[in-house]
Amino acid sequence: MMRAPRAPPRSALALLRAQQSSVVRQQYNIIHSRNLSILPWRRKPPVQPIPVYFAKPSPKAKNGSFGRRLGRTAVTIFIYYMCLQVFLSVVIDPLLDWVEVEWSEMSDKEKEEMEREADERAPLLFLPCPFTTEAIAQPPYKGSDPEWKEFLSVNKDAELQDRMKAQLAELIRRNIEKNSTYHRILGSNKISINKYWLDIIYPVRPPPIYHVSGLMLMEDGLFWGPQPMDAMAAESLDKVFYPKAVAVAAWTLISVLTKQTVAGISHALGMSSPEDERAMSPNEQRRFDAFKAKREGVWKSASEVVDNVVLHTTFQTMAALQKNWSHTMHPPTRGCIRVDGIVEVKGPSAIMSVWVLGWYDPKQRKYISLHTRLKHLIPRVQRPARN
Repeated sequence: MMRAPRAPPRSALALLRAQQSSVVRQQYNIIHSRNLSILPWRRKPPVQPIPVYFAKPSPKAKNGSFGRRLGRTAVTIFIYYMCLQVFLSVVIDPLLDWVEVEWSEMSDKEKEEMEREADERAPLLFLPCPFTTEAIAQPPYKGSDPEWKEFLSVNKDAELQDRMKAQLAELIRRNIEKNSTYHRILGSNKISINKYWLDIIYPVRPPPIYHVSGLMLMEDGLFWGPQPMDAMAAESLDKVFYPKAVAVAAWTLISVLTKQTVAGISHALGMSSPEDERAMSPNEQRRFDAFKAKREGVWKSASEVVDNVVLHTTFQTMAALQKNWSHTMHPPTRGCIRVDGIVEVKGPSAIMSVWVLGWYDPKQRKYISLHTRLKHLIPRVQRPARN
């Protein structure tokens, strides 16, 4: 008959539990204890790091990742190829068909002109470089040039000269009549020509042509060289690269602020009176008062208070900007005639004189460019100036 196993004595169980708790306590102390301490009996040797080993990837995993990359590359190439085919069929093919139709409808003379232009060495792609625009002066007109012969015919036709002067004066009158600001100055929107003094000048040489340098992609390589440029685009680009009006306005702003700061310091030290800080001429004072009244009407509606120092600074800056600002006008072309002088228009309240410079194209029989500047304004009824 077999006996059941006897249970271990209680003393053995207690000893086992004590050993387990001791091991756990030692591990806790190792983890949470500090190796360094001021007290010598609490110093313990540092715990040695346990090495960690990582299994090497199997060759199967490498082959699988390479297969996925290869498949992704193949799908990408296929998608790009399909997109290229769609672009060629939707954009390029209709464009080529249209070119073939246009070429077939052209006459033999037009085809010869196109082939002659294609024979010239024009770049496939031109990348201009900034600050390389150059104006090249042209040689004087020759007696055999058609432009000079046109000048001679205009000089012999006195009736045409009178029409040119009258046409320029009428253009000035219409431009003034369209501006509502001059209606208040001249007293009416019905403005008439009073007198004009205009001279016809035949230029000795044609206007300059402009070139810009850059990289040229030709059929046989990449080169650096100049290319012709439109005169109006050259003038617009010159104003962008060299903003004279903005620079003068900024300099005026800095100068006025510096003067006002120095005047304020002088006034605070008792070296000057506040009346001497912003001394202006009578004409400047009248323009400043009109500018101040106009701005105060706007700012009062917005419930804002603006100091006279800010108004004075803004007035001086805007005056400098308007004085130096000029719109880009259409430059004269080869064969144009210069007409300049003074045109005087009148209204019920005042007479206005304007400096005029126009370029007349005898082929088109019209002015292609016009520059104006106010000469003087005379009231028809003289009154003493207000204090």
